[in-house]
Amino acid sequence: MSLITRVLRQTCVHWETNGLDKYGQPLFSDPVERACRWVDKTEEIIDKAGVKSRSQTQILFEDCPVKVGDFLRLGKLDSVTDVACPLKNTGTWEILQVDRVPSYDGSYKVLKAYL
Repeated sequence: MSLITRVLRQTCVHWETNGLDKYGQPLFSDPVERACRWVDKTEEIIDKAGVKSRSQTQILFEDCPVKVGDFLRLGKLDSVTDVACPLKNTGTWEILQVDRVPSYDGSYKVLKAYL
């Protein structure tokens, strides 16, 4: 078990975005539970276009398929009130930026998502 796996003692729900419907609204995959470390910490982030914004939360994962535009909510899947649309659940936030950083020995990658 890697060091990062030992510190991922929280659970979040992840909705992956899968394009847009005919009205320009996002389409979502079925939600999935992911092991994470959820940290409420304000930090300034700069996107690839050089635009500055503020992140209110950082979530650490062992490398997994989360990306900018997906949605996350702290908690387990059974606490979700609407599985089809993340925006109908309180405490659900869009991922603003994702960084992938290899461990010092290169044996695993840490993924940090900013909300």
